[in-house]
Amino acid sequence: MASLGTCAVLWRQHGARVLPGAAMLLAACWSSVDSHIFWPRGVFTMLGFALAFAVLSVPAFRSAVATARTGTLTNH
Repeated sequence: MASLGTCAVLWRQHGARVLPGAAMLLAACWSSVDSHIFWPRGVFTMLGFALAFAVLSVPAFRSAVATARTGTLTNH
């Protein structure tokens, strides 16, 4: 539920740019239900979480850079 909430909040702020990361995150959540951290599937699940969070952070980082550059708040 927390991952779904995270994706919803990021969607409202950054739009469709979060879809790739959201898809990866939700797939990792589904895989985590029965594999958690156990070899081999669980390890790839944890790597999926890491990759998904990295991809989800890109739109937020770009917004922060745009704000710093222009000095104004933006949703782009």
